[in-house]
Amino acid sequence: MANGLITAVLAVFLMFFFLKDGPRFLPWLTRQLPGRLSADVPAIALRSWKTLGSFVRSQALVGLLDAVFIGLGLWILGVPLVLPWRC
Repeated sequence: MANGLITAVLAVFLMFFFLKDGPRFLPWLTRQLPGRLSADVPAIALRSWKTLGSFVRSQALVGLLDAVFIGLGLWILGVPLVLPWRC
């Protein structure tokens, strides 16, 4: 119970600061890194962010398609109360 509460509080705390100071984090990190790392880390971070965004969008699309086609299949089979099951 306490572990879940601490995790939730930490998640809300970090989310606030990521949303508030998010655009300033990468320039700050770049200034802290020496030499070539200051050029490589932002490029890696940008690629990682684009990859994560693509992954989340694809998972949302797969979930939508699953919901639609499973719902249609259940409706075609005549399963009662299909709409409340899928919502």
